[in-house]
Amino acid sequence: MSIEDHGEIALGNVWLESAPSTLSLKSCLAFPSFRSKNIRMRAKVLNPEHKTGKAALTFAFLRKNADKTFRREFELSGAPVQLVEFTEKWTDPVLWDSEHPELYSMNVSLDIPGKTADTFPATDFGFRELWIENGEFRLNGNKMHMRMYSDFPLERYHYFYGQPDRMKSFVAHFKELNFNTVRASLGKIVGSIPLYLDECDRQGLYNLFPMPFYVDQDRHEYTKVVEDFLDFYGNRPSILMWFTDFNTCHYAWNQEPAKLNDTEYQPKSEQIRLARSRVSVAAKAITAFDPSREWFAHAGGNFGKVFGSMNYQSYGTPLQEQEDWPSMWSKSHTQPLMSVEGGFPYVRQWMRFDVNRAAASLGAEHAARYFGDSVYAKEEFPTPYFSIYQAAEPFDRQNANMLALSDLHYRRVVKAWRAYDVSAYADFHGGWNLIHTARTYSQHNSVTPAGVNVKTRGFKPDILIGTSQTQRHDVTDYSQPDYQTETLKEVFAPLLVFLGGEPENFTEKSHAFWSEEEFRKSIVLVNDHTTGKEVTVSWSFFLNGTPAPLDSGRETVRLAPAEIRKLPVLLKSPAVLKRTSGELRITAEVDGILIAEDAMKLQFFPKHAPKDFSRASAVLYDPAGKTEAMLKKAGFPFRKTTDLKEIESSGLLIIGQDALSGTNPEFLKEIERSGMIERGLKILIFEQKQCNLANLVFESPSLRNAFIRTPSSPYIRGLEAEDFHDWRGSSDTVPEYVLSAEETPHYPRSKWKWGNGGIVSGNV
Repeated sequence: MSIEDHGEIALGNVWLESAPSTLSLKSCLAFPSFRSKNIRMRAKVLNPEHKTGKAALTFAFLRKNADKTFRREFELSGAPVQLVEFTEKWTDPVLWDSEHPELYSMNVSLDIPGKTADTFPATDFGFRELWIENGEFRLNGNKMHMRMYSDFPLERYHYFYGQPDRMKSFVAHFKELNFNTVRASLGKIVGSIPLYLDECDRQGLYNLFPMPFYVDQDRHEYTKVVEDFLDFYGNRPSILMWFTDFNTCHYAWNQEPAKLNDTEYQPKSEQIRLARSRVSVAAKAITAFDPSREWFAHAGGNFGKVFGSMNYQSYGTPLQEQEDWPSMWSKSHTQPLMSVEGGFPYVRQWMRFDVNRAAASLGAEHAARYFGDSVYAKEEFPTPYFSIYQAAEPFDRQNANMLALSDLHYRRVVKAWRAYDVSAYADFHGGWNLIHTARTYSQHNSVTPAGVNVKTRGFKPDILIGTSQTQRHDVTDYSQPDYQTETLKEVFAPLLVFLGGEPENFTEKSHAFWSEEEFRKSIVLVNDHTTGKEVTVSWSFFLNGTPAPLDSGRETVRLAPAEIRKLPVLLKSPAVLKRTSGELRITAEVDGILIAEDAMKLQFFPKHAPKDFSRASAVLYDPAGKTEAMLKKAGFPFRKTTDLKEIESSGLLIIGQDALSGTNPEFLKEIERSGMIERGLKILIFEQKQCNLANLVFESPSLRNAFIRTPSSPYIRGLEAEDFHDWRGSSDTVPEYVLSAEETPHYPRSKWKWGNGGIVSGNV
């Protein structure tokens, strides 16, 4: 049944069963422990006739050549519901994980003298255990990372994909994109979740799963709800962790990079304190029944064992600083870091979070900040509004500039976070149903397979028209990968290999070097496979136009599960007499198969020779004193005066760095009124602080790139576009670190500042 379009009162299947005895098994659970090398079994026996006497439970875990059976005799107490629990050693199980989803068939029987009273339906069972140790996740003894998708699309697709053959492709698509984890959200759906979890168990897809939230209901009733919930979901090996709430413990500083390892901070909000007390009740309830899983507060900051954050930085923070967001946490922490949601970017940012559907999207405008004016020529068709929730045509093309910019976010931020060892990081795209990964069709008919037996399990909608999304809605056809499929497969690949900067500062992007200068780069390797991998990496250093490399190397390394390595590459610039371009290239292979390749463009400049400035004439206005020393070091002649005649006769006025500082000197006003500028006076203005002065607006975006507006200008003779991004060193024109406000709205939030490396212009 459906109200509106979400199936709010969709019901599960109802059927009658017959049994040889009034004794029956209500639920059967098995909790494995890798650390203790045992298994805890739990069954509820229904006994409406209050029988007493001898009985026995048999848990049989069946798989080819690896059967394991446990039997426990007990006395029927006569209680209408009797709980039977026992623990047995199991030292040599076949283990389950995302790459080896090895399942047993769990078969449970209840026996009384002379006959079997009841059998429980066979259930898939996987032996695995996840726990938290030394600030990291460990699965079956190995460190692990969660490559996660958290914009759970089944909420919209549970009717269309609520069939066994379709659900296989639904889960397989996550695996194809190299996600190993999904942050599930039940919302108002019920019926297709067991089918979904069946496939996750069989294909090996981890889930972070919501447990019943505690919101001050009767404690006894709540505990019973949790117990019943666990009876239904507790055997699922694909459910690794429970989350206890949805953002109720969230506080602003759980996104602040300086606070990601702050375990002592206590939010001031009484509401958050209340939320934490509620989560404590939920956590106590679930751990009392389930010893095999950890819990976490969703985006709950430092509360609990996991540091939880939501990370939607996007355009509010420079891309370089987004990459370095986990840098402090990476150096020292006691909690795993889980960014349970993150946008690369979050699609609402194209419209500035405007709810007005007529509002213009800013795809080209945002892209121009990173790619320059060339983006406007790529606008193939008008995009007055970019729908984030549905396709606007039967087959919707997606905007090339938006895709290119999103690709840039994925390739830079996700790779950096992985190399910083972030424990779990999630993609929350914000558009429905993974529309950015495959062809999406709107107003699609949801068709029940022909000849279906109406008495079998599964949804069978019969309303063929109307607005209900049980019948007509967007469908992303996962058999037709498109758009960003290859990007996601690359950045979430279990074995990630890419070129980085210096090994101890791998996100730095220096690319310009002097003739015969020694420098270092790194080959970054992240092994998220559940087993060790042997990787052979090769690097070659070329000058443009030369077929043979100037230098090369090859190395084979063995990586443990979740190991991160940054291999140094030592290089030396060639001797050059003019600007010369080159490239560093790498390949990575496993068992003779190419798995990754990357390249980095480099530029080399002749050794610096002092310039002859003997004929130069300039006046310097530099009250802050930040420019005078630089000019003296360069041997550039100048004199200091505010005399208008001397300024005009010199032909060049240099306004030093931070010289204006919110003031507008009177002599500058006189220069403007005098007509000197019209008569040819040149003015060179060094960087100023954020202000609005003399009809010039200075802002502080900490830009790592700039674009050539007039290529023919003599001021940039000999330089190319690639020379104006990611400069060496660190800027001192803006503060390097700025703590965000302790109390700030989620949107728009106070922004932090996190490093000055690579800045081309701190203020513009």
